[in-house]
Amino acid sequence: MNRSWSVKKALGLLLLILLVFVFSLGCATTTTHYAMLGNENAYPPTEKVEILRNPPAKPYKEIAIFETHSNSPEGGSEIECIQAMAEKAKSIGADAIIIDDRRTILGGITGVGHPLNYSLVRAVAIKYAQ
Repeated sequence: MNRSWSVKKALGLLLLILLVFVFSLGCATTTTHYAMLGNENAYPPTEKVEILRNPPAKPYKEIAIFETHSNSPEGGSEIECIQAMAEKAKSIGADAIIIDDRRTILGGITGVGHPLNYSLVRAVAIKYAQ
């Protein structure tokens, strides 16, 4: 009887793990990666970061390259990507990010049968010349 209970317990645990895995496939995720173009500790964090579509007229220095992706059954949002990127850019002392590339790919199916949309945003973090 003890062995039977252990098998039932193991099967129950396996089912729980499988359900958590399947439902997690339907959850939104946003991930930001970046590469510094110099000394990572060169600048103190900033309080705000401008979001630009074109390079600014004033002089600046590129300090990092960013790539952020988001996927969600509700629609991986470019806005979520840009917001995540701006938060990370603040932490490395950027004054602005220049959006370089944005794309949303529609398609795919999550583990729970919902459509999956994927957004990708690339940008350059900059520091204005003093």
